[in-house]
Amino acid sequence: HVECEPDTLTVPWTITLPGGLFAAGEADTSLHTMSPGEYVITWGAVDGWVRDDTNATTLVLENESAIYFRSVFVEDDSPSGRISVEPSPACVDAPWVLSGPNGFVTDGSHGTVVFEGMEEGDYTVAWGGVPGWETPDPDIVEQFLPDGGSLTFTGLYVEKASGMIAVDPNPDSIGAIWHLDGPDGFAFDGSGDMTLGNMMVGDYTMVWTAAENWITPASETLTVVADNTVTFTGDYEVDLPLAITPDAVVENFQTVYEIMFFEGYESLLSADHRTEVLPSTFDEWEGSEDPLTFPYFDLSLITTIHDNMFNGRAGVDPVGLIIPPIDSIAIPMLEKQGPWDPVEGSMEYYGQFNGYMTTYRVLINFNKPDGSRFQVEQVLKIITVEESGIWKLLGIIPIDYDGLVSTDSVSYDEVLSLYR
Repeated sequence: HVECEPDTLTVPWTITLPGGLFAAGEADTSLHTMSPGEYVITWGAVDGWVRDDTNATTLVLENESAIYFRSVFVEDDSPSGRISVEPSPACVDAPWVLSGPNGFVTDGSHGTVVFEGMEEGDYTVAWGGVPGWETPDPDIVEQFLPDGGSLTFTGLYVEKASGMIAVDPNPDSIGAIWHLDGPDGFAFDGSGDMTLGNMMVGDYTMVWTAAENWITPASETLTVVADNTVTFTGDYEVDLPLAITPDAVVENFQTVYEIMFFEGYESLLSADHRTEVLPSTFDEWEGSEDPLTFPYFDLSLITTIHDNMFNGRAGVDPVGLIIPPIDSIAIPMLEKQGPWDPVEGSMEYYGQFNGYMTTYRVLINFNKPDGSRFQVEQVLKIITVEESGIWKLLGIIPIDYDGLVSTDSVSYDEVLSLYR
């Protein structure tokens, strides 16, 4: 016998018979002439009702006897509400918190989520912030969920207006490291030239990192506005004493040589600079694959030579043999031989610049990685000129005299010619 309460409820059921066959029916039913053995009943579901008993679902039928499967159903009063939380657009992956009655709360949720079996009461969604997007307004929303009802929280995120930031530290050879702070906790570390797109509108602060032998630019704050580009320019200045006297520019010359600081050397030169070449050096290169064109190195060529020397590039001699790079430079002697005298106007080329001239006796060791070196022991005529209050090197003229250039020593211009 199959019996269920209340009698008015049509409850489906299935019975597994001995031998594995099945019998199915609804509500109260009696089955006759059944074989002895084990019977198992499975009660079906009825919308709005739940089973509320612990009666056996497995019984054994004996010969000439009866068994009774009984069940009691009661109306289902468990929560059945439905809540959907839907931030948009989906690409934002917005965070939110949903709270409700009896301490219900979710935290760390993202994206669209649907909750079933929710009880009646007031529910609140708090929308979280997303960098680059405007938080829904209002950012806290409350709604009431009726018993068995449904509700939807919709949060529309709108992309904030954005611009671009260009970062331009100079010179490029430094590869300057920098740090950028901005709105909503934005922080970014970078180096060298860079362009950053889709940057939210607001104030950004650039902090430049110190670089050896350079004066660090000051920090700067700029404002990014919609659809525009702002540029942070970091001009690193060569960290050398200002050459406010002719002697100072020569002292700086020694400094940049001994630390092999190319940009520092470059900063010492007048735009009209020449380093003269001795006739013996000019003749030595005659007939080679790369002869000297003029008896001097102009600004362009002298900077190329020092770029090669100070940055460890190999040289080539007049017969085409590779010369090892310069590993280090030492100037143990740099002695001024007399006062600075005005350059006479009749002096070829240099007479037109109102410069000053003196001579220095020098000892310069150009050291190579193999332990050998080029040793320059020579007198150099130095010509300086004042430009906007700063003294610059206008010319260097090597002077050769008997016994100075030997098998162990070379002239200044001779070394330079190797690293063109």
